[in-house]
Amino acid sequence: MEGIYGLVQYDLTPFRGPLANAFLVLLNALFFKIKLIGVHDVYPKDHSEFLLEDYDDVFDFVIVGAGSAGCSLANRLTEDGKWSVLLLEAGDYPSVTTTVPAFHKTLVGSAEDWSFRLEKDEHACNSFENQVCTISRGKVLGGTSSINDLIYTRGATFDYDKGDYPAWGSNISYAILTKLEKYEEPGDFYGREGLIHLEYSNFTDTPKELLTMTYESLGYNRMLPNRNIGFEEHLVTRYRGERFNMARNFLTPIKNRPNFYFSKNSEVFAVGLTEPVDKRAIGVNASIRGENLFIKAKKEVILTAGAINNAKILLLSGIGPRDYLESKGIKPYVDIKNVGKNLHFHLVVPLYVALDPCCNTCNREFSTEDDLVRDTFNYILYRQGNFSHTSLNEFTAYVAPNLEKAYVPTVAISHQYFKINDRYLEPWIDSIKYDPKIIQSLVKHNKERAIIVFLVKLLHPKSRGELYLNDTYHMGNPTIIPKFMSDPANEDYRVLLSGFDFVTNLTDSMREEQAEFLDLNIPNCRNYRFCTPAYVKCYIQNMAYPNNDVTSSTFMGPECDETAVVKEDLEVHGVRCLRVADTSTMNNIPIGNTIATDAIIGFKMGEILQEKWDKDFQSVYKPQPYDMP
Repeated sequence: MEGIYGLVQYDLTPFRGPLANAFLVLLNALFFKIKLIGVHDVYPKDHSEFLLEDYDDVFDFVIVGAGSAGCSLANRLTEDGKWSVLLLEAGDYPSVTTTVPAFHKTLVGSAEDWSFRLEKDEHACNSFENQVCTISRGKVLGGTSSINDLIYTRGATFDYDKGDYPAWGSNISYAILTKLEKYEEPGDFYGREGLIHLEYSNFTDTPKELLTMTYESLGYNRMLPNRNIGFEEHLVTRYRGERFNMARNFLTPIKNRPNFYFSKNSEVFAVGLTEPVDKRAIGVNASIRGENLFIKAKKEVILTAGAINNAKILLLSGIGPRDYLESKGIKPYVDIKNVGKNLHFHLVVPLYVALDPCCNTCNREFSTEDDLVRDTFNYILYRQGNFSHTSLNEFTAYVAPNLEKAYVPTVAISHQYFKINDRYLEPWIDSIKYDPKIIQSLVKHNKERAIIVFLVKLLHPKSRGELYLNDTYHMGNPTIIPKFMSDPANEDYRVLLSGFDFVTNLTDSMREEQAEFLDLNIPNCRNYRFCTPAYVKCYIQNMAYPNNDVTSSTFMGPECDETAVVKEDLEVHGVRCLRVADTSTMNNIPIGNTIATDAIIGFKMGEILQEKWDKDFQSVYKPQPYDMP
């Protein structure tokens, strides 16, 4: 789709469907009154031309990947002006589409999404196109925080304490978050003076009241701070109706620092290392606008490109299993057998529940063309209305079915809501890429009934995926073998099954709403009677898919641990001055998404580097010695 021209040029390439049509109708008429959307000058200047034409210097630090961790780290490292810092991002500036909260699902599969394809797996995604699914990760400034569902979760204490690394424990991690957060409403749980803009959605045009009463009827309560069981409405990374990705939060305030350089459309393929004895990172091999060059780093190289690309870059740099690298014709520099071997995914099973058209506790009217025009007008002029929200998405329950007196949830249940004949349903399920027959079935049901989607998420997967270089083109997207539900004790499947049963019981308690778990006529499951154990197993294998969280491909361990990829200070084993600084390094996946956790790791990495390279600096975000009795 062509751009629109007026006071500002809008790139509408990522737009699809009725959302684009509505904007096309109204934008020209409103040009002189609109609040501009997606203006690039809020972001740092692009220095890619400088690197290609005039570059002749050495940067102190080179950061690879401008996601949540990379943006947080760049902000911290440039703070005192002592060092030059270059931040490289494979993607471009965020499009206008990313700014509008309601459009987040239209970004899946767009040019701003890496769309990492997973290999076929017998335990999940069997009713997807070609029986494969993808992992959606942001290929854009701000990373996944620019294309995700805006949900903000701090993570639970056990997410940070499980690995028994005091420097990364919950006390320090939460202290860092309190410094980084900017939540302007009354309260003392979240930080108030930081950079990460946070709001509650306060969206009322959904059946939140119905869900609240239903969960309460089963004995679950609204979660208090630092509690892990119950339901809550998450904060979102939004400010005055617009998505505030981590580039807006961390880079906009520093875009004019003279020691900060940013280059977009700059993909890094490998790290340059000295040899043979003193293995040290000295720069990166990158492709900028299709031109290859080597960028030097005087002090350190830090990878913040996410669990998939970090592992790929290490392998292409000759850091990984020796035998494997030699088989691919890559000279091995450091033999680390578990690079890319410990992938954690959050597997999700969606359950589609239809509701009676009439109800006193929520709004079930038909979705109309008038709604779309009103929503577009309200958003363009005032940043209000349905486009400023993500529907029911932020309402999440954390439960532990089949466990008495549980303190740690085993599944999370998030929700989506679609009115009768809702125009947002088809783009939403298109983004998941189901078999067309399943999409047709859902759309048909929605013609007459509203639908709530209960998204059952496995919080603590026992199965581990693996990542290898692309056999056809080593520098292309890697081969990812997910190994869903492959744990020997079959615990992952049993936990998802318990979540499935929990939602069906929940549906039974919504009898007054005539709630009904929908039979979607799944082609692969037609031989099983609806809702029998065999059908449920088939349903999970066909409908389950991973969300966009993936971690632990370069996990942390002590210096003596030969199985780990990085040390506690996130330096790669056997290589000086090369770090990995995002949730790739975690030993387990957090229960929420990784946006906040990545920001913590980026900030903490900045503290570690400043302590190393500035003898006068002392970080306060580190374990304190126990007081002697």
